[in-house]
Order: sequence, then C-alpha cells, then structure tokens
Amino acid sequence: MKKHLKPALILSALLMAAPTLISASQYTSGQAWARDKNVDTNKACPTQAVKLEPVHAEIRIEAPPHLVWNVVHEERKHDPDMAYSKVLSEKDNEVLLEQKFTVLPVIGTSVCTMHQKETPDSRIDYKLIKSDRFKVMEGSWVLVPSADNKSTTLQLTTTVDLGMPVPRSIFNAITAKKLDRRLQHIKVMAEEEAKAAKVAEARKGFN
Repeated sequence: MKKHLKPALILSALLMAAPTLISASQYTSGQAWARDKNVDTNKACPTQAVKLEPVHAEIRIEAPPHLVWNVVHEERKHDPDMAYSKVLSEKDNEVLLEQKFTVLPVIGTSVCTMHQKETPDSRIDYKLIKSDRFKVMEGSWVLVPSADNKSTTLQLTTTVDLGMPVPRSIFNAITAKKLDRRLQHIKVMAEEEAKAAKVAEARKGFN
C-alpha cells in the first residue's frame, strides 16, 4: 500500500531559505510576505503548471553592511540543512558549488550544483544548475545600507520548485516563517558583534 504524504509535511521537511533580489523598502522590519497574483491559493496545483512567485522578507539590523556581510557568510556555512558544500570552480566573485542538503525525513537528501555570484558587502545571487530533487532553487541576499552606513536592511527572496503538487498558501506560509526565523538569527548575531566591536573600540581609547 502506498503512503500518501501530506504537502505540509513535505514542505516543512524540505524548505530552505534560498534567497532573489527585491526592492521593497516600504516593508517593515522582520516582515515576510508573498505574492502569487495568478494562482488560487485555496487549491493544490502542480508547481510546474503555474508561474512560481518568489517569497520575500527583510529586516533592519543595527550593524554596518560589512559586518552583516560577514555574519551572513558565517550563518550560511552553518546551515543545519546542509551536509557539505564544496567548490567545483571559482573565478573572481563567481563560484560553482556542489552542495548536499539533508532534507530528511520525507524526501531524503539532495545533491545540487549551484552557481553563486557575489558583489562584496552588497549582495549574493545564486541559482540551481542541476539537482536530483529540486526543479528550481534560486535567490539572493541583498544588503541595503542606511544613509549613515551604521545600520543595514537585509532583504531576502526565495524561489523554490519542489516538482510536486502543493497548495500555494501552505508553501508561502511555511517559506515566509522560515525566512523570518533566519533573518532574526542573523540580526541577533550581527548586533551582538556590533556591540562587541564598540566595546573594543572604547577600550582602545583608554589605553
């Protein structure tokens, strides 16, 4: 007898924050939102039959862009959904990566070849080249500095196609929550480092 897996269970086991450029400064700190203009979110539709709309999130971080940039890289290296990440080729600010995601328990693991392009202290774009599981996984981390360069708005967008029928409302809701959690984690890490840097600078003044 075949077991029928609930879409919500599949999504909760699979979704990773694979962030794409947005321009949405009108949204407030820590807010995630999703747009799916042409899809009835009350119906389950095969993902390959509809145009996938990205899910977006952003948060204001009281730390300068260069510090947030370093924290984003550190956080991504310790992604609990990733078993390993190795460089296949590298040139300038572009890298071809092989990454293995441990998306247990429902689907198992997935090995992906990803193309990543960086603009230092500004943005990271990446896109799926091939995968044994995913059809689409692409996005960006975008850092927008404040006028005084003392704080940063971190913007994320993710577009993921699991290649199976799921209700768009469930997909959007789970993805938005995951993006917000990840942003909040980065905010805490970056602001703690910013405070530590200020303390260290103040101590230098007394020496």
